[in-house]
Amino acid sequence: MTVSFVVGKKLLQGASSGATGQILQITMTGKAVLSVFVMVLPLAVLFSAALLAIALFAKSFKEAQSYISPLMIVVVLPAVAAVLPGVNSIPRLRSCPC
Repeated sequence: MTVSFVVGKKLLQGASSGATGQILQITMTGKAVLSVFVMVLPLAVLFSAALLAIALFAKSFKEAQSYISPLMIVVVLPAVAAVLPGVNSIPRLRSCPC
């Protein structure tokens, strides 16, 4: 991940130096990496426990895979929707017609 950030930063610096002069500044401290790991770990444990609990009911590999597929779709669809262009995850506040 660090290598991709360094390469991306160099590519964006070269592209933006001619146009706007802005430099992409990415800093990944050990504290930030640890924070991300601490946030992701419980979610990974939750999903692995759910997958294991669902797979325990199956009698074969094929059956387990067919049981697990809906859960995987439920997990992947919001992730794909979050990276679609034009999708804003922050809800707009509606003005009150009071």
